[in-house]
Amino acid sequence: MDDSARTSTEFRTTSGRVAGRRSPDGVIAVLGVPYAAPPFGPHRFREPRPVPGWGDRRPRDCTEFGPVAPQSAELPGAPVWRPGDEDVLSVNVWVRPRPDGGPLPVLFWIHGGAYTFGSSAEPGFDGAALARAGVVVVSCNYRVGFEGFGHVPGFPDNRGLLDQVAALRWVRDNIAEFGGDPERVTVAGHSAGGGSVACLLGMDRARGLMRRAIAHSVPAAFFSAGAAAAVSSRIARAAGVAPT
Repeated sequence: MDDSARTSTEFRTTSGRVAGRRSPDGVIAVLGVPYAAPPFGPHRFREPRPVPGWGDRRPRDCTEFGPVAPQSAELPGAPVWRPGDEDVLSVNVWVRPRPDGGPLPVLFWIHGGAYTFGSSAEPGFDGAALARAGVVVVSCNYRVGFEGFGHVPGFPDNRGLLDQVAALRWVRDNIAEFGGDPERVTVAGHSAGGGSVACLLGMDRARGLMRRAIAHSVPAAFFSAGAAAAVSSRIARAAGVAPT
């Protein structure tokens, strides 16, 4: 992060410039930054794809949280999913730059919600307090419910976890611009987020993307691919469509 970034709310990412907002105490929040392309249309149920760049001519307005992933839940104080929302794969960054410009440790937070609901925009997940304490905080949205974890023959399983890996790669490639240290990333989460942390620790794709991990209230039950396939078949029958 250069001198101009320390006094500005604009940052340069691999996809283009982004502009956040600054609070009176100096914490900069950059919200709703896409880390992957919209996972809809022919790309539904597929691995996350690189986000198309928007260039540097004009910074992207990142002063509000991005849309949440498709779900039926409506949580107090958090955005709700609306049909047509597309940029659901986004990250949020909170930072209060150090006067000396030195790199700060990074906390990457994964929200819970039984793998079926939730978002990074829930009021309790505001990263400003930790940013004031000298940590760069990143949170992400990922696909939940059947979109993220349903078994669909011929498509990758655990797409929500693949989204999280893509978000961690975004951190690796971009967090230095925000004053964070890509070599000091701690991944943390609670409930389904804690379960996600446990899974990420065992994934080859996530190797090298984190230094430490904190898993709060990890669910005890994990389901096999066979059990997931049975659920998919029941959903398909209820919808009157083929399971593929």
